[in-house]
Amino acid sequence: MTLEERNKAQMRDIYDSYNNKSIDPMVAASCDDLVMHEHASPTLPWGGQYRGADAMQQLGEVVASHLEHKEYICEDMIAQGDVVVSWGRCTTLDRETGCEASFVWMHRVVLRDGKMVEGHEFYDSLSLGEDLGRVARPKT
Repeated sequence: MTLEERNKAQMRDIYDSYNNKSIDPMVAASCDDLVMHEHASPTLPWGGQYRGADAMQQLGEVVASHLEHKEYICEDMIAQGDVVVSWGRCTTLDRETGCEASFVWMHRVVLRDGKMVEGHEFYDSLSLGEDLGRVARPKT
């Protein structure tokens, strides 16, 4: 198995577990100097940068305190060396507003020796904030 195949298999396991409401494989794959960039609008409370071995645990707890993911699916991914880029879809319920939303996401993750050292999550956080009732839609 090539490095790329191993990295993609590891990320697939992480996504499958996350879809089944477990962040354990994601936390276990986090290295001591992990930097996770959650590229979200300031209107969403889980946006920002998370650092360190417990970064994924912190991010997972913040997200879970606000959202209940109904579905979190990785549709596909590509890998080159230590970098894995993946994309998929999520349907989630906002625990505060009661609104449900579906959106697409993209990740760029760098793995070294089976550990995540860098992560980026991208999605249209403004539209998500509007769909979840956290941001007022502009009047037309």
